[in-house]
Amino acid sequence: MELLHKFTISVGDEYDDGHGKYKKYVILSNKPLKEVEKALKAAKKKYPKLNPENYCRDYEDSKIDKKTMDALIIAGYPEDKFDNIREDTGEQYVGSDDMLNITLFFLTLGDPELNLVEMEEPEALDITIGYGCFY
Repeated sequence: MELLHKFTISVGDEYDDGHGKYKKYVILSNKPLKEVEKALKAAKKKYPKLNPENYCRDYEDSKIDKKTMDALIIAGYPEDKFDNIREDTGEQYVGSDDMLNITLFFLTLGDPELNLVEMEEPEALDITIGYGCFY
């Protein structure tokens, strides 16, 4: 299955209306963005409690509770991906890569034929240009 389509997903505060920290990921897909958006809508309707937009929303809120983790696992998310669990609360600490993986999984719940892969960052040409273009 060819991954001919490309789009981005940002995790964090891309619009800088809070802490301003975020990471942008480039995603390769076998379907165009409109189909991915349809998958998101379908997943939200079918699995509203698993919607990644509903957790890790507040400043320094980097945990997923045990109930949500269990629901993700039941839905098919690989249990071994939860590898940073607090023993006292059972909560999973997540970073931006974890949130991305959960989001990609969530999208496939809306369309199981969707194939999504994070694109590795390409090598950079060692050249610095255009410093004066930004002021």
